Amino acid sequence: MQKNGNWWCVDTVGLAGDYMRLENFSCIEPIKKAVTYCTQFRNAIDAGTWVGDSTVLMASMFDRVIGFEPHPLVHVCCEKNLKERDITNVEVYNLALSNENKLMTLYNGKSTFSGWVSEKEEEPELVKIHSSQQVQTIVLDSYHYEDIDFIKLDCDSHEGYIIAGAEQFFRNNSPVVLIENKQRILKDRQPDDMPNAIELLESYGYVLREKVEKNDFVYTKGEADAE
Repeated sequence: MQKNGNWWCVDTVGLAGDYMRLENFSCIEPIKKAVTYCTQFRNAIDAGTWVGDSTVLMASMFDRVIGFEPHPLVHVCCEKNLKERDITNVEVYNLALSNENKLMTLYNGKSTFSGWVSEKEEEPELVKIHSSQQVQTIVLDSYHYEDIDFIKLDCDSHEGYIIAGAEQFFRNNSPVVLIENKQRILKDRQPDDMPNAIELLESYGYVLREKVEKNDFVYTKGEADAE
């Protein structure tokens, strides 16, 4: 591990280091826009904490934040970044959310060390991969959470499986959902039969409220806005 600016990260160079030195995190503005749809600020879930950039911001907004980061070293970096900022209302699990509880392959890209879990039989192009390893996955329904007011889903293509494993969660909670939906990366990274994340959200009673960035969308439960 190394420190880039004010942030601990894995020993990588390139865009990841630039983001941290400049604190030019792409998640910040989407989160700020998405939380304007929240009416309560009790508990939030950060699915895909990375080094904690999104987690630190969410910790300042909500009473409690629950994070998930599957890569062991990135998880340690996240914990160190939280500790150095004296943030105590966050717990981060070294797990990946999915639709099953089992071991799956986590791939990490070369440019930003972003990670995605996948069981696609054909591996992504090696030129794009920094590393891969087996990680433990778990379904969100395993936790029986209540009073969740916000959830950020940024798992670089695995979102459909996460939502498929959260049917009971969405029955018991009505959080504002900020979801990354990069259609261009799905075919390369995930099996063709991955559940459609947006269709699942809609089946749980969610409607699109706003596109806050190129690939980031805000959904809430309820009726669609009048034209």
